[in-house]
Amino acid sequence: MRILHYVDAAFIGWEVPYIELIKSLDALGIENILLCRPKGRIEKVAREYNVKLFTYKHLFSWSPIVSPRFMKLIKEISPDIIHTRLSNAARIAGLCGKKLNIPVVSTLDGCFNLKCYKNSTHLLPCSKAVRDYEISCGVPLEKMTTIHNAINLQKFSPNEQKRNEFRKNFGVSNNDLIFLGLGSYTYRKGFDILLKAFAEFLKKSTFKNAYLWLAGNGEEQENLVRLANELNISERVNFLGYVEDVRQVLWVSDILVMPSRAEGFSLALLEGIASGLPVIVSDIEPFTEIISEEQNNGFVAEGENPESFAMKMLKMLKIGDKERKIIANNALEMVKKNFTTEIIARKTLEIYENFTLR
Repeated sequence: MRILHYVDAAFIGWEVPYIELIKSLDALGIENILLCRPKGRIEKVAREYNVKLFTYKHLFSWSPIVSPRFMKLIKEISPDIIHTRLSNAARIAGLCGKKLNIPVVSTLDGCFNLKCYKNSTHLLPCSKAVRDYEISCGVPLEKMTTIHNAINLQKFSPNEQKRNEFRKNFGVSNNDLIFLGLGSYTYRKGFDILLKAFAEFLKKSTFKNAYLWLAGNGEEQENLVRLANELNISERVNFLGYVEDVRQVLWVSDILVMPSRAEGFSLALLEGIASGLPVIVSDIEPFTEIISEEQNNGFVAEGENPESFAMKMLKMLKIGDKERKIIANNALEMVKKNFTTEIIARKTLEIYENFTLR
């Protein structure tokens, strides 16, 4: 079985887990080929992982007309299935698949414009929340299968030696407590909520060595820095910017806080759990597919409510190291059973077989 994985981009932000999933499909006997734009991080990571690769950049990606050169490339690759990521790739591949009679399966990483997916044979929403949204837009349930994002557990497994080394390199003492926010500096990630929550936490807590680190980049950075200054907490907040290997900051940190207003399905949350961190999340559905206080695998705060997040942060500190470790282990067991790269690869293979064995 030959699968063409197509993403019409050079950078996506989650290149490594994307390529790792392709490599797990290799291990299941699939011939995988990746097609992406040239001279970007996707190409770089694919070459590092020895993934068979083609690159192509459309002259006008917004045009509804697929170029003859691109059609010729697809014919040369001759895939049994085209598997797309992101909406523009789905639109382009959908037109090619229709003309060449090739099934197109499209992962939905969020709630996108469904016009781009009208020619996709089958949709793979990355969470129940995304699936439910597509149903509300009129997509029939039988045209979709939920396939979650995946995490390489072995890669993120906590390393105490590295933790101590990284904390020393970052100037973090054994008495310091690091809250971590991980993701792009955008409105939907809710870091403004987290900054306000941290300010409330500092007012209410007697703990003197607590800090907030924000790892990421984006258009909201200037506004977030300004907000930290207005809240008089800038000395306790570290804007790390983009971190290529997030394991460094995950292993240094103590508690992951995810205040997002909206998510497709958060890889950052899976990475935090895989790194052994207890987590506090907002009460949006993709998070609550994993984290539940009833299951004692994390804390859930009321979305858009800094006070609620502050109270959960105080509670996480109050319960102590032993109970935090229990909570983190419970979340890890949940991830082991449902979201490893190997599990998601097998589920993806089942989708492919549904179309190639007909």
